[in-house]
Amino acid sequence: MPYKVFKYKVLDKLEKYKENVLGIKENGIFLYKGEDKSKGHILPICQGESKKSMAKKYNVLSCLKDEEFLINEKDLHRYAHHLNSSQLMCYNYFRPLIDEKGHASEKLISLFKAMGINIESSCNSQ
Repeated sequence: MPYKVFKYKVLDKLEKYKENVLGIKENGIFLYKGEDKSKGHILPICQGESKKSMAKKYNVLSCLKDEEFLINEKDLHRYAHHLNSSQLMCYNYFRPLIDEKGHASEKLISLFKAMGINIESSCNSQ
């Protein structure tokens, strides 16, 4: 499958997820070449809402909704409200492998070591 076809299929699925699962009909805005573009795979950010509160609000892992969010607002990239944000997908994927004190589990440490990456057991970004 060509990349462009794959990309549009993924973005279409994300838009349907936003509408059907999250219940959000409004598109988010993407600034492209100085022009606002309305896109279905982007979460709208309400006036006064931070990226951090939005990311926590729409975190797909219900077990993480009420816990302390370990990413600082300043560390979120400018497109963290996009459903295809690699930063938040990574957070959602790896966060369950970090305990409530911010320490990486042995599984996470082993995974990174298998990839040739040595990490400390303390991953707290606070």
